[in-house]
Order: sequence, then C-alpha cells, then structure tokens
Amino acid sequence: MFSHPGIGTGSVKLVEIESLTETTLSQAVSANGGRYIHGDVEFWIKGSGATLTKSGIVTSCNTSG
Repeated sequence: MFSHPGIGTGSVKLVEIESLTETTLSQAVSANGGRYIHGDVEFWIKGSGATLTKSGIVTSCNTSG
C-alpha cells in the first residue's frame, strides 16, 4: 500500500504473507526512483524494477512491457 507522496512524506506498508507481519517504511531521499526505509528494511522502486533488502538479504524483480 502506498500513500501519495505529493504532500509531506510518502510511505509504503510491507505485508509479509507468511507471517502477516506489517511494517511501514518511510520515504527516504533518493537521487532516482522511490526509496523507502525502516530499520534494516529498504524498498527501492526504480523504472520497471524493485528491490527489497531485509537483514542484508536482497530480492529484486522487474516488469517487462
């Protein structure tokens, strides 16, 4: 779930399906793309790709259009 970053700072809610754990990540400064962080969790969207880093483990995905 994304909040609109137009007014104030945006955020992302990360929901882990296995444990139903919810974490809200705050929008962070980024030279390119949308970057959200909370503790050791970082979610970065850039172009057609996204990267989730949690406790040093990186998971990436891309869309093709």
